[in-house]
Formats: sequence, structure tokens, C-alpha cells
Amino acid sequence: MSTSILDLFQQAGVEVRAGSDADEILLCCPFCEDSGLAPDTKFHLGVNLTRNLGHCYRCEWRSGRAVQRIARRLGRWTASGGPDLVARV
Repeated sequence: MSTSILDLFQQAGVEVRAGSDADEILLCCPFCEDSGLAPDTKFHLGVNLTRNLGHCYRCEWRSGRAVQRIARRLGRWTASGGPDLVARV
């Protein structure tokens, strides 16, 4: 697993769990509320760190460049577009 990205999420206060594969993580989806759902508390958002793809099995959000989009949504991506949370993908 890409421990550098996992470590950065954890250092930013984002609780992360291991996924079913070594290169996958699970986190609470920050996009569920955009779909009118209650906040996710059960880690429905899966992210493949190798392919940088994300999919929420609750609200159906999905994206390439998932790490950057999640970081931006969580307010961890700088206004200049540079990484504040994500050092490298």
C-alpha cells in the first residue's frame, strides 16, 4: 500500500481503514451529504491508491484523481492547486 498517502490522510485527521486489497483504503465519504444523505460513518468510500480511483458504495460518487478530489473536498488541497495533504500520487 502507498503508506505515504495513507500516513498523510491520517496526519490530516482523516480516519482511514485498510481495504480488501493492499493498495486500497476505505474512508467515510465526504460526498454523501451532497446527495442528500446523512453523513457517512461506515467507510463506504473505497479508493484504489495505485489507480487513483474512488467509488462510494452509498452515494455512488466515483472519480479518477480521487485522492486529489477527496483532499480538495476536505479542504486539504491548497488554493494554488498544490498539495497540502497529498505529497504525491
